[in-house]
Amino acid sequence: MRARFGFIIMIIVLSAIHVVAQNHYREIDFNQVKTEMLQDGLSRSVDIEEEYDCSIFYIGDICIVHLHQHCSGVTDAAIQRFYKYQNGQWVFIQELSLWNGYELEQIGENLFHAYMYKNAAVYEAHRYESVMYCDSFAMKPIIEYEGVDYTNYLYNKYINGAVEYFNKYIGDTICDDYEVFDIEVVNNVLKSYNLMHTIKILNGFDTDQEDLQTIDSVTVKNIICK
Repeated sequence: MRARFGFIIMIIVLSAIHVVAQNHYREIDFNQVKTEMLQDGLSRSVDIEEEYDCSIFYIGDICIVHLHQHCSGVTDAAIQRFYKYQNGQWVFIQELSLWNGYELEQIGENLFHAYMYKNAAVYEAHRYESVMYCDSFAMKPIIEYEGVDYTNYLYNKYINGAVEYFNKYIGDTICDDYEVFDIEVVNNVLKSYNLMHTIKILNGFDTDQEDLQTIDSVTVKNIICK
């Protein structure tokens, strides 16, 4: 029994050494990244002199620097810069500009949840949801959804006197939106997620309630991935 226990301890120690060996890379120096961005001039979609959110992710010897910048309009700006650890330093490989300016969170070894929801009264609301995997030096979607919601936009139009413009939308679908949540990942494999689909049809404006009259349909499905 003692010999077996000793063998188990040895396996744990060897596993720990293996983990340390896999993660011996030093963290990337963001000042170096910012200097390179100023020098190479690739980052046209993000103004690096302005405020932005920076997220840094590591996948073995690959590092992803994700910059997200909140902008006016229906989308934000974002870029991803990919680095590879070579000869004791992080070497720049390529930069990708993201048309929909999504934010990013790591949910597995090389799996990511990408999401964007932009809502302002003067614009239609846009949503982007996806689960992506990092394949070498690019992000590829496993699942992907886009949604749009004109509710607040049309409310703003009505209360500011654009009644004729508002009335043109009566009978139309003014919201067709998708939201992904409760994502389940096991051993770096996407297993399931919940998907909420919201549809709204405009009926008019309720002056008593001071709100839009809509026919709403909301469905929530648990999607099991193969």
